[in-house]
Amino acid sequence: MPALPVGTYIAPYTAELALLLAAASANLTAKVAFGAVTSVASVTSVETTEELSAGVLTT
Repeated sequence: MPALPVGTYIAPYTAELALLLAAASANLTAKVAFGAVTSVASVTSVETTEELSAGVLTT
């Protein structure tokens, strides 16, 4: 997360922003992990189909 400004007048806003950024970062981490798992499954599926079809398909 980026460094946030600190000061007497903006401390409440900085704290709120830090909470929002932490939540957004956690959400992004979860989405990236899910996307990685999904893409691996998709690639594996395509590669399996290609291997099974290799004997049938000709160029």
